[in-house]
Amino acid sequence: MNLQDAAKQLVERARSGDQIAMALITEAKRAAEAGSARAKAAIAALTAYVKAHPVVHGDAFGAEEQQKVQELKNKGPISAFPALLAIPKSGPTAVLGATAALANGGTLTSKRVDDIASLLDEPFDQTIFIYAVFNCSRDLRPLARELRAFQRQILQAGRCVGMARRIQMVRSGAAPVLALSPEASWELGEACPPSASRSKPATTPPQAKKGDCPCAHP
Repeated sequence: MNLQDAAKQLVERARSGDQIAMALITEAKRAAEAGSARAKAAIAALTAYVKAHPVVHGDAFGAEEQQKVQELKNKGPISAFPALLAIPKSGPTAVLGATAALANGGTLTSKRVDDIASLLDEPFDQTIFIYAVFNCSRDLRPLARELRAFQRQILQAGRCVGMARRIQMVRSGAAPVLALSPEASWELGEACPPSASRSKPATTPPQAKKGDCPCAHP
C-alpha cells in the first residue's frame, strides 16, 4: 500500500469515528512537529487527501445539525449549552462533529466542566453529566438504559465533552494516547495492553472521580 492509499484509509476511518485512526493522526502530527521526515510526509498526504475529498454531509447531518455544531464552535459549550444537549438526538455523526468542534475550542478544564454541569438544575443530572465526562471511554449503554430520555441526552452530551477533553489532553501532551484508545496506545508502544485497559460497563453513576486513570484498571 502506497502513502496515498494509506492516507485515504486513515482519513476515512477517522471520519467514521474510529478512535484508533484519530489517535494515529494525532501522533503523526506530533512527530511531524518534532521534525520526523516520515511523519511530515504522512501529514502532507493526509492533508492532500482531505482537501481533495471534503466531507459531504448526507441527511443524517443536515442543516439543523450543522447549525448546532457551528454554534458550539463559535460560542463554546456554556453559551451554547442547549445545542450541546440537543446534539445527541441527531445521531452519531452530529456527536462526532460536536466532539471535534469542542476539541478545537477553549480548553476543557475541570473547572469548566463543573461550570457546564452547573447549568443543569437537578444535582443528579449534574452527577450524570460529570460522570460521563470523566468516564467517557466506558461502555455507558447499560447506564443509559436506566435513565429517562432527557438524562440519556445529558449522558451523551457529557461523553461528547469528555472525548473532546481527552483529545485536547493527548494533543497537548498532557495525556498518553491511552486516554483515547487502548488499542492505539498499544500499537504505538505505550505500556498498557488493551486487555488490561478495557473499561468495564457502567451501570450506575457513582460520584464522578476526576482523577481516574484513563486505563480504568479494575
